[in-house]
Amino acid sequence: MSRPVGSRRSVTPRLGKDGLWHAHVTIGHDPLSPRRKQVQRHIKRKTEEECWQAIYDVRAQVKVGKKPVKRGGPTVAEWANEWLDLKKGIVKLRTYGSYESHVRVHIVPHLGKTRLASLDPAQVDTMLRAVILRSSHANADNVRTTMAIMLRAAMNRRLIAFNPLDGIVWTRARPRVLELPSENDLIALYDASENSGYLARLVVSIVLGLRQGEALGLTWRDIDFRNNVLYVRRAVQRIPCVHGCAPRRPCGKEKARFCPERTGGLVIESTKSVTGDRVVPIPDWVCEILLKQQASVHAHFLSFEETMPVFPSAKGLWMDPRVDWGQWKNCVKLAGLRRSYRLHDGRHVAATSLLEAGVDPVTTMAILGWSSRVLLDRYQHSGNKLLHDAASKLRRPGR
Repeated sequence: MSRPVGSRRSVTPRLGKDGLWHAHVTIGHDPLSPRRKQVQRHIKRKTEEECWQAIYDVRAQVKVGKKPVKRGGPTVAEWANEWLDLKKGIVKLRTYGSYESHVRVHIVPHLGKTRLASLDPAQVDTMLRAVILRSSHANADNVRTTMAIMLRAAMNRRLIAFNPLDGIVWTRARPRVLELPSENDLIALYDASENSGYLARLVVSIVLGLRQGEALGLTWRDIDFRNNVLYVRRAVQRIPCVHGCAPRRPCGKEKARFCPERTGGLVIESTKSVTGDRVVPIPDWVCEILLKQQASVHAHFLSFEETMPVFPSAKGLWMDPRVDWGQWKNCVKLAGLRRSYRLHDGRHVAATSLLEAGVDPVTTMAILGWSSRVLLDRYQHSGNKLLHDAASKLRRPGR
């Protein structure tokens, strides 16, 4: 049989005693060995023709700078579990929880038994469309992002030669049109929160623009009433519980929250990004509200320490985000609003208020803790005041 183009005379398939054709192809040199020892790939095929074709494929990959992928290799499930172990302790607990959920619920059930090296774009596309039918397009976007990070790591480990996601034409979910509370809605929220004792928590979200975890992580030491500034240093998060027991010695509990060695629950973490640690200026009238909140906490617990949370739980500890969410829903209900606004919409209100006040983008990013200008377009919305001002500037042609 004729050799394929690009093969070398030194590489010759030989028929082994097992009835298969064998060949050893040099794919590079070991830079750590004293004499730069050759690194070879062993090829084994049923026929001589298949063996020659495999030699050609390996040399073609080496020529373009790619390390040839071994036959077989780990399955998608095996690599996903290994990748999760690599991510543990590196990313935030909440991020790791999202990765673990996407792998467990979507990726492994659909693609777990497939060899990672043989994964093709059609299989991944089928899995993503199944996620859309099962949950939503937005959730499929998140699963795709997780899988892109996982497959990129597999490419860095030379487990796959190309990323199957590169062969998929994907359209992200259209973001929903956000309708912010009107001026009348905000007045109703202020009145309802003042009657329910939620006013301080409301202004921290709507006026100062703090995220929920950042607001719940505030202590009285973080507020400087003399200089009217607030320091954002930490965030309170609720992380899904995960079994902490060893696989060889399981605890026997079906649900992770009952595991004696579980991880997760209510945790104190750093802010979302490097720019999340910031100094936020406080208006005078907000300082007065926070001072009233301080007096209320002092009177309720009959003691006061600077390390106490600004918005404590019933026991004086960190408040659970679920409880905080329930208080927000109760405030919206007391205000009699027709729309059920999200708590995070207050951050959009704060960003839009800074836009209407004429604050420059750099200062806005510093106040809200953003690291990218892309977030300006996502969070700042043209309010009714700007829209009416723009409409008043329109003139009829010829007049």
